[in-house]
Amino acid sequence: MARKAPPREQTATPHPWRRVAVWVGATAGAAVIGLAVTGIVQSGEHWFAGATTSGPPVAVHLDPQPGEDDVSLPVGQSLSAAEVKALSAMDVRHEDAWLVAHKHGVVTSDAVEALAVTGNRQDPVRIVGMSIKSDCRAPSRGTLVRQAVGRGGGVDSESMTFYPEESDPGPFSFTTAGEKKDYFPARTIVLKQGEQVVVDVDIAPGRTEGDSSDPAAVRACDVGLTMTVLTGGSETTEAVPGALRVMDIEPEAADADYRGVYVGTGICDALYAAPAGWHGDAVAACGAGHVTDGAG
Repeated sequence: MARKAPPREQTATPHPWRRVAVWVGATAGAAVIGLAVTGIVQSGEHWFAGATTSGPPVAVHLDPQPGEDDVSLPVGQSLSAAEVKALSAMDVRHEDAWLVAHKHGVVTSDAVEALAVTGNRQDPVRIVGMSIKSDCRAPSRGTLVRQAVGRGGGVDSESMTFYPEESDPGPFSFTTAGEKKDYFPARTIVLKQGEQVVVDVDIAPGRTEGDSSDPAAVRACDVGLTMTVLTGGSETTEAVPGALRVMDIEPEAADADYRGVYVGTGICDALYAAPAGWHGDAVAACGAGHVTDGAG
């Protein structure tokens, strides 16, 4: 599905039923999907009569969206029989989340982050740019849990997209025809005091012209984001709190580089050890009658 072009300038419209929540803080409701204003909150002036404007001009909350794809565990991380049994009872989302939280796993796909930004000045502030810093390296291949086979070439929904390994990492937006364009300065995110906008930030690891079938081309990247904010006629930079780790999808040939490979509940009805040379054949991994493709 083609990306839709967001409006040239994003401004907030009121959602009165969420006014008190924003007065309390700007940390709720970040898991909202969409680049354009998918979650906007505005409070009446009387709610903010005594509000402070200390701190940065934009209050930021980053909410990583749960991954549902293959998970790569580093060297030294394996799965015990008890852990395999426990993971077999989870759906793919909870299985991936457990592997990330307890086994230092990295979900191998684009990382989509819901970024909630809230105005923190009496006068409107404008986000006029964003940049990314990245530290990329070959992945540490210990154990791999496959959650998807036969991926198509679909296009993500509209979002602000970064490519951390490219010489020009973005951010970019996409037209309805799929044409890539610089997101800034053509667009500006305008925030009045207390207004909140939630945008998707899509971080796509790997080089766009790389060989996706070559395990040597795969990279894991630690990334950080910085905003450029215009307030009171002055331009400042503000770091988005928190660091993110992203990783390319592992090609089939990478299985041989892992000490153990499993097929998870995104494909089968439990967690199964993948046999050598299974070549993405779910029936060969978990048996006829046990393939679910994550259904149920």
